[in-house]
Amino acid sequence: MSFLKDIFVLSTLFVAAGFIYAQETPLTKYINQAKGFSIDIPKSWEIKENPSAQTAVSAENPKDNDSDTFREILSISTEENASEMTLEEACNVRMLNLSNELDQYRHAEDDVLRIDNTDTHWFIYTYNKDNNSFTDLSYILIKDKHIYNITLTSLSTDFSRYKDIFRKIAESFLFLK
Repeated sequence: MSFLKDIFVLSTLFVAAGFIYAQETPLTKYINQAKGFSIDIPKSWEIKENPSAQTAVSAENPKDNDSDTFREILSISTEENASEMTLEEACNVRMLNLSNELDQYRHAEDDVLRIDNTDTHWFIYTYNKDNNSFTDLSYILIKDKHIYNITLTSLSTDFSRYKDIFRKIAESFLFLK
């Protein structure tokens, strides 16, 4: 019984630490005129514009210390919705692609919410890469024949610590008028 109590206390501490981190993290507004959006990113994160053909922006959390092996990542990609997929179809295609591309892909949970008055599908999934286990929180939005994919990544062991700030970042996404 003591073991279960210890696990409960540790779990509660991790969740509380993540909530405090999300509340205390100063954010700065990033604006991408070319792709038509803005999003709040932690001030300490390193921002890279157009790091690849489809990725409009990525940002990385600085290492916490010398033993930190991974920097948490935000990436926002956009693509033309040439076949005019619905949100549900775009999510199904994305999840199918992930299951084919990622080692030990596991879908954990998903739901729909509204971001900037736009239906948005979010989902959490885990996978393995380079002998590490990762957890991603991904959001998909469709507007004006474009699909926007916001993905936030951490080591699976750290996800509970970052989940609240990841949600806060993604849900600050706005389309420029």
